[in-house]
Amino acid sequence: MSHLMNPETPLYELVDAFYYKENMTYHKPDPRAFSQIETEHGLKPEECVYVGDQPSDAVAAKGAGLHFVANLEEGLRTEQDFVEYPVDLFINHLNELPDAVRVIQDRLRSS
Repeated sequence: MSHLMNPETPLYELVDAFYYKENMTYHKPDPRAFSQIETEHGLKPEECVYVGDQPSDAVAAKGAGLHFVANLEEGLRTEQDFVEYPVDLFINHLNELPDAVRVIQDRLRSS
């Protein structure tokens, strides 16, 4: 996580907080992990995007009512690995995340 929390990364200024095992009371797939974040930021599940690289991440996010973006950056997974799981969008690098969030927002506005 330290490389993502580096103030010099493009993503840093777009993120209010980073949540990971060491700073959370509950952990995925427990939906309370997401509830903690939503409560702290005054958000509803449908206003949140979870980024992960495992099919279990998709199950956890969608089970809690969040949008899910699959990050294929590590090269360990492909889109085919997620064919049976609910994925809103795929990205190949975290720098693509801001655009992915905009796509999700546009979809919500048009529905």
